[in-house]
Amino acid sequence: MTPSHLVSKIPPPNLSIRSPFPISLTIFESINLFKNNIAMRFSLLLLSILIFPTIVFSQKDPIRFGKVSKAEKIITSTELDTDANAVILCDFGVIDFMGNAVEITRHTRIKILNKKGVDEANIVLPYFSKDNNERIFKVKAQTINISDDGELKKIRIKKGDIYTVDATENWKEKRFTFPNVKVGSIIEYQYSKKSESVVSLEEWTFQKSLPTLKSQLNVSVGSNLDYKIVYNGNRLIKKYGNKDANSWSLENLPPLKKEPFCPNPEDYVESIRFQLAGYKRYSSGGSEYVQLMTSWEKLAKDILEHQNYKNILNRKRLANKMLLQIIDENDEPLEKVKKIYSFVQDEMDWNGKYRLFPKEKFSTIIEQKRGNSAEINLCLVRLLQSAGLDANPLIVSTKGNGMITKNYPLYSQFNHVIAYVKIGEKDILMDAISKFRPYNLLGKNDLKPEGFLLDKSESRWIEIKFPLKTRAVIINNLKFENDQMKYKTVFAFFEHEAVDYRRKFHEEKGKKSFITTYLQKPIDEDEMTLDSFTVKNSHDLGKPFSVTCYFSKTMEDGLEADIIYLNPFIKKHLEKNPFINPIRYLPVDFILPSSEKYIYNLTIPAGYELAEIPKNIKFSTASKKISYTYVFAQLSGRNIQLSSNYKISQPLIYPDEYGDLRELFNKMMGLQATQLVLKRK
Repeated sequence: MTPSHLVSKIPPPNLSIRSPFPISLTIFESINLFKNNIAMRFSLLLLSILIFPTIVFSQKDPIRFGKVSKAEKIITSTELDTDANAVILCDFGVIDFMGNAVEITRHTRIKILNKKGVDEANIVLPYFSKDNNERIFKVKAQTINISDDGELKKIRIKKGDIYTVDATENWKEKRFTFPNVKVGSIIEYQYSKKSESVVSLEEWTFQKSLPTLKSQLNVSVGSNLDYKIVYNGNRLIKKYGNKDANSWSLENLPPLKKEPFCPNPEDYVESIRFQLAGYKRYSSGGSEYVQLMTSWEKLAKDILEHQNYKNILNRKRLANKMLLQIIDENDEPLEKVKKIYSFVQDEMDWNGKYRLFPKEKFSTIIEQKRGNSAEINLCLVRLLQSAGLDANPLIVSTKGNGMITKNYPLYSQFNHVIAYVKIGEKDILMDAISKFRPYNLLGKNDLKPEGFLLDKSESRWIEIKFPLKTRAVIINNLKFENDQMKYKTVFAFFEHEAVDYRRKFHEEKGKKSFITTYLQKPIDEDEMTLDSFTVKNSHDLGKPFSVTCYFSKTMEDGLEADIIYLNPFIKKHLEKNPFINPIRYLPVDFILPSSEKYIYNLTIPAGYELAEIPKNIKFSTASKKISYTYVFAQLSGRNIQLSSNYKISQPLIYPDEYGDLRELFNKMMGLQATQLVLKRK
């Protein structure tokens, strides 16, 4: 069970007085999201705010129910996304304190732009219903159709057509569907949601999956409450920075879409989060400030003392007994690390779930040989500690879980635990959930800038460094024998590439299907036949994974043909160009520095020559983060060589660099499609 006591202490009743306010902002810390010499382009700003009563909101609400502007009537598309099926005309929210509860009122208006946009007429409003923590009420909605002469026809949704559905044991949903929706319709809905928790106000996200013309949030909070606020995104910080504000508004926001090579788009969304840090408590003797938000040191102590952690980390007797079968007394520290890691990796199967907290006890996990990420890696830590090594848990947020705010000490920012061990001056980070990674190679999902070390004596932040550059080398040798083209192709995969292809090899149980599915598939159209293949280091995780394939292809006219066309790229760097859109709003994250080198060796058959000598080409992005080379070399006699090298030096590409990246990929894809032509002399 997730430990609720780690969230924060709940303030007592009669805490707040309803009173509008401007938020007085003091910059607390500007946080770098990306390290390893990657320039900061996307911002997260943490600000400390203390609430005092003051004047009411002076500005008008940006939207009124049923009141449609002339501009809203005539809009038929938006430059924010020319392919958009619908557009959010306005999304307006008000957060207000009502006694000991928080109430948010939201009003959303959408314009349907094409037939596919009609799907936006189905609305689902989720809320946390356990113990009546949240409830939704005052729901109203209507369809507005506009005649040719500009008249409005409004169709209200009846109360009986708004349904309450039990989504899960703890969650409910309000559901309804707008009637008479067609292209050009405007649909709008408004509702209030009441929450009994004032500790964490509802996050306001300015960007949605649809383009948004205007999004605004007003906040009115009781006096004497001390909140921390987090701005996420460049535009919010640029517009508001450290200004006093109780209302935030952004216009013309592009849609938040999944894009190739962007693991977590939510990392870059324009949004505001609030967290109650403390409050003033009054008594007959005056007032005192009560701190609610814990420190990182206290958070580490609370997690380590949680019973589910103690059920693993305190089980010394069983761990000591197990070690007798795993290590030798005279093993060097690094050898102990390798043996213990291999034992856990081999003996335990990951259930596919990233978790911060274990559920089962140490003995149960060992017996079942299966667990979530916390269970497996905490068992690893326990065994390392029993071996006399300086080992502790390191909690992290995976690539898909979002970024960490370092001055926001909440366990909910994390979703995974890995193992940390220190040998001399060397830090080793390990994650034993994969069967195919060596001890010193973290998974791609683990590669965030930092993790937080849970150490009883000195909890601290630990930098997670990029591993060695992952790479692949493919050498293709072609010779002609009578009417046959004979290929010997060697695929050599290193680091993470080795992990990925080794895993695929074992998933296919070492069968021919591994070649035909993952290596030969791109060349099926050439009617090549796989004659045989061999594999090296399929189980030795510390070495490159190597596959040697022998292919053949029958030529229709054999060596009697006047012209022979050859496709040198038996396996392309990329089969399709992932960057075809002219505009990109999110960064490109390749996760790792990497390179892929392709070498094509050809012995030209007697009586033939190249119709055209390929030109040597080299180009890169202006930032030098990505480069590509295409080199032709005349070797001895009739032997020639063509090499193609695609290299990523820095894996994070910002939107203002996207044009360069797209141009590079267009050129590279064009060269990959180029054939070599042999002609008779």
